[in-house]
Amino acid sequence: VKAVRGSVITRTLDRNALFFAQTPQGFSLTTIRAAYARLGRRAVSDDAEVIESMGGEVRIIEGSPLNFKITYPEDIILARALARSYG
Repeated sequence: VKAVRGSVITRTLDRNALFFAQTPQGFSLTTIRAAYARLGRRAVSDDAEVIESMGGEVRIIEGSPLNFKITYPEDIILARALARSYG
């Protein structure tokens, strides 16, 4: 895994310190509402970052590589292939 600026690699990241985040992410309704209320207009990438921004602790659980976000047309092709393989 590499950190980049533009098209230039700036450093190699320690994979042992990284985790692939998946959705859905779960938080108590009271906690996530309060966090979003305090966030204001700042841009964030996901709910976990919202909790982090208010000093909250976000814990991880093991996920599945089959649980992936459908973002691009190619993702739909992969999802359909997986669905067919499960009958």
